[in-house]
Amino acid sequence: MCNLFFKYFIKQKKNILFLIIIIIIGTVISSISKIENNKNKEEQIFSRERVIDIFKQDIKEVDKDLESSNISDEEKTELNNIKKEKLKL
Repeated sequence: MCNLFFKYFIKQKKNILFLIIIIIIGTVISSISKIENNKNKEEQIFSRERVIDIFKQDIKEVDKDLESSNISDEEKTELNNIKKEKLKL
């Protein structure tokens, strides 16, 4: 009877150890995926901020072109349309 109890106890230890290992592996994989997601979000934010800065620079250039007096009315309307499109973006 002692042998049966001992064998059962060892079997339970293996099962518990297996569950603990699975939980640890799951936690590690989850934390790694969270870290990767955060990196991807930061990269996306950085690239979008860079695009916004480029649009701001384009709008400033359009404003400078609009201020110059050597522009025809058609060019002014085109520049205004470009500026409106960039502002929407």
